Amino acid sequence: MEYSVGPKAPDPTLAVIEACQKAEQEARMANAAKEAERELKECIQPAGTPTPGEVSAAKQKVQYREGLVPFAVVEVAGGGKSSLINAFCGLRNNNIRSVDTGVTETTLAMVRLPDPNAEYPRVLYDILD
Repeated sequence: MEYSVGPKAPDPTLAVIEACQKAEQEARMANAAKEAERELKECIQPAGTPTPGEVSAAKQKVQYREGLVPFAVVEVAGGGKSSLINAFCGLRNNNIRSVDTGVTETTLAMVRLPDPNAEYPRVLYDILD
C-alpha cells in the first residue's frame, strides 16, 4: 500500500533550467543594447554647439514664441508635407488658412502655421528639404 503525504514536489531540475534560459535571454538582450549604444556613439558625431547668437538668430527666423510647441514636417520635394500639415490642422487644401499644396513642390519658403485645433498651443512648420 502507498501512502501520500501531500502533493508531489516539482522537479527542481526544471526550475533551474528555466532560470538559466531566462538569464541567457536577458544577457543576450543586454549585449544587444550595449552594441547598439556603441554603434550610436561611433556613428553620430556632434556638429558642434551653436553660439548664443546662432540660437537667437534661429529663433528669430522661425518666429519662436515661448509656450508654443514647435512641430516641423520635413520630407523630400513633393512628398506631401503641406497636405499632412493641413490634415493635422483639420483644414482642406483650398481653405484660406491652409498651406498651399500642389502636384509638384509648392513650398518655396518655410511656412509657419499656428495650429487652431490643438489642445495645447503648438505651431507647425512646413520646411523645404
